[in-house]
Amino acid sequence: MAQKQGLVVFNSDGNPILEISDRLTKYSGEVDIIPQTPSNVAESGNVQCAELVAGMGLWYIITALHFPAIGEPILGQVETPYFTYHDGYFTWSYSGRRTKIGIRIIYGVY
Repeated sequence: MAQKQGLVVFNSDGNPILEISDRLTKYSGEVDIIPQTPSNVAESGNVQCAELVAGMGLWYIITALHFPAIGEPILGQVETPYFTYHDGYFTWSYSGRRTKIGIRIIYGVY
C-alpha cells in the first residue's frame, strides 16, 4: 500500500474530520516586480516556474509593496500587476492606465 502524506485531523472519538492529502502547497521562489516604464505605459514580464506543469495551480502572496519615487505623480488610482500562468511560466502585466505599484511576492504550486 502506498503511503500518503498530508494532514489528517481526528475528533475525540478517533474519527477523521479533515483530511488534506491531495493538494499540498510547495514554495517555489520569491520575486520583486518593479515597474520599468512610466505609469501610463502598459508593461509585462514573466517568471519561469518549473513546477508549474499541467494540473498544478499557482499560489502567490504579496509580501511587500514598492511605491513610486517621491515626486512621481500619482495618476488617480494605483494598480498592482495582474497574473496569469501557463506551461511553466507565470506572467504579470500592468494595464498602464493607473499608477503602477511594484510588489514582492513569494510563490509556489499546489
